[in-house]
Amino acid sequence: KYLPSQQAYQQHQQGFTNFEPGLGYMFAYRNFTGNITMTGEAVDLTDNAVSITLAEGQNLIGNPFLFRIDWGAVIDYNKGLGVAGIDAVDETLIKWKGGDWVTGETALQSFEGAFVEVIGAASVTLKIPVTAHARLSSVKLKNSFSANLDANAWFIPLNLQSSDRTYSMGGIGMHPEAQLSGDLFDDFTPPRLLDHLELNFPHEEFFLENFTKDIVPTQSSYVWDFVVSAGESSQATLTWDAQNFGNSSYELILLDLENLNQ
Repeated sequence: KYLPSQQAYQQHQQGFTNFEPGLGYMFAYRNFTGNITMTGEAVDLTDNAVSITLAEGQNLIGNPFLFRIDWGAVIDYNKGLGVAGIDAVDETLIKWKGGDWVTGETALQSFEGAFVEVIGAASVTLKIPVTAHARLSSVKLKNSFSANLDANAWFIPLNLQSSDRTYSMGGIGMHPEAQLSGDLFDDFTPPRLLDHLELNFPHEEFFLENFTKDIVPTQSSYVWDFVVSAGESSQATLTWDAQNFGNSSYELILLDLENLNQ
């Protein structure tokens, strides 16, 4: 599982048996072709809800039920209860799917886990109710952005491709309500797994120092500094889609500081 206070995974060795409902766990392996078999008891639905405590930062959660739930419905349920700090909890999930980090979804399948970000509250104790069944289409954008650089709120994804993996969480943008430092408009680089490919915007002033999606207040110009880390891969290709930039007088210029190339 993942420990937000230490920003590190806690490894469990052979003999670990205590899986806590609502928390997420990862199985890390290389070249494994066998089967993983587990037995246990399902959560008692007569309790109506499972309580979990999220710390500020990145939290690895898991679906405690044997049916698909909607994380947005969980947030709405706890807002209705007046749970302290619930506005600091991100309504979307970060998942590891098919060798790539994926963000923007709200549905959590049975036996599925995901990272949830908490920004602006030391801890939040919330309930996952049995009524939080996922809708047929539980995928939504984190916020409403345009790709037109003239818009007050715009976002451009930055995608990475190496020889053996992709990374699609990166990006830059502006929003009139965003802060220069970390907030829920941003995404933060997920904790590394066995190997990694990632795009990092360093923010030493923030407790999560590596942003992977950096949204700043809307302004006429801004300079984003970022670093690409390709792990065991020797190189990676950075791409973006300029088709929807619009007929804007604004331009995006990529400057390679290491090679001094535009």
